[in-house]
Amino acid sequence: MREPENRWMFRGVTAALCATVAFVTWAAGSAPAEETLTNADEIARFAGREADRCVYAAPNLEICRWHMEARMLDADRSQEAASAGGVHLICERPIDAGAEVGAGCVVHPIAAPDVLPAVAAAPTDLTLPAVPMTRTSSWEKIQEAGTVKSLSHLFGDIPNICRTTLDAQTCQWWVGEEAPRHDLLTSITGTGGTLVLRCVLPLDGSERASGSCVVFHN
Repeated sequence: MREPENRWMFRGVTAALCATVAFVTWAAGSAPAEETLTNADEIARFAGREADRCVYAAPNLEICRWHMEARMLDADRSQEAASAGGVHLICERPIDAGAEVGAGCVVHPIAAPDVLPAVAAAPTDLTLPAVPMTRTSSWEKIQEAGTVKSLSHLFGDIPNICRTTLDAQTCQWWVGEEAPRHDLLTSITGTGGTLVLRCVLPLDGSERASGSCVVFHN
């Protein structure tokens, strides 16, 4: 016997509701959903598409960035992130698709300093006040970030370009005035506008040498 059309419609609505409940439960858990991602397949499903760009981070590891809409975050963070023009999802992932990484991903709002001034210092808390930086404290903050991964999380984006030699890679972050932690670079140069952070990093993923970064105008 043929089932009434409204029964099929009911089944479709029920399935959609179940999927929505599953997503909300996943997103509203004890940890942000992006922090639970451990391999390339999980990251791809969460982001919904391939990365905007990736750069080499360490042997068998690359770090990638997706520009995502704020609505893809859980409700606690979506409103603040929407005012910042969306978010950057930054993930370190294995180059070999089957391997796993344990660190997960981090979401960084794309924010002008007068909107969300300190998001790069604490990417999971979008409301912290800004802390004035001096030239010395800015260099100290940059020096603490010794790898491509840690520098990318500090500035809320991965390098715009990297060039590799036999024993090192030189990466550049182009940091515009609207970007998180632009204040770190302006306190070093004493000027505004788009600034470039260029760092030389070991290919083995270890910490870079002290004094291996410079800041200049684009």
